[in-house]
Amino acid sequence: MNESLSREQVEMLLPYYVNGTLDAAEKQQVESVLKQHPSLWDELTFLRKLQTEVQAMPAAGNSPGELGLRRLQQQLPASSQPKQISPRWRWAAVAAAFLLVVQTSVMMLTSVPGGYQQAGEQQQTPLLIITFEPQATEAEIRQLLLQNQLTIVEGPSVLGLYKLSAATEPETLLQSLQQSDLVESVQLNR
Repeated sequence: MNESLSREQVEMLLPYYVNGTLDAAEKQQVESVLKQHPSLWDELTFLRKLQTEVQAMPAAGNSPGELGLRRLQQQLPASSQPKQISPRWRWAAVAAAFLLVVQTSVMMLTSVPGGYQQAGEQQQTPLLIITFEPQATEAEIRQLLLQNQLTIVEGPSVLGLYKLSAATEPETLLQSLQQSDLVESVQLNR
């Protein structure tokens, strides 16, 4: 240890000094710093008082003591063995797994009723891929889509492409849209 301890180092060593766990050299260094700093005596007095109060406290009433600890340690290895599962439960688990597989298979093989579409399912209606003229306003585009009964499915992409779903025959719409001043390009995507 250093020949000379700082005040902060002595504060850290005071609990060990009170408990008597310092070696002779450390104890002598702590005592020399205590002589130089009378404010540390208050801390030392507090720690000694705390030590006597803790030692005077009655033992906890809910502790099982040494005998209870030994009894618990003897029971631990006995309780760590796995329990045997009865054969009935194994057959029940196999039957439940089989029923789950059958139910899943039946659900996957049944057809979806008409008019119902799952969220991730692709639409069966033909799609038009369209780009609008840069000067076309949102109101003009909306009006064009409403007039032709078109629905935006995707878009706009980075290139300005929209995918539209057509409620009517897409070939006739294709010609009508190609003649519009708002449309830059349009094509059918089946």
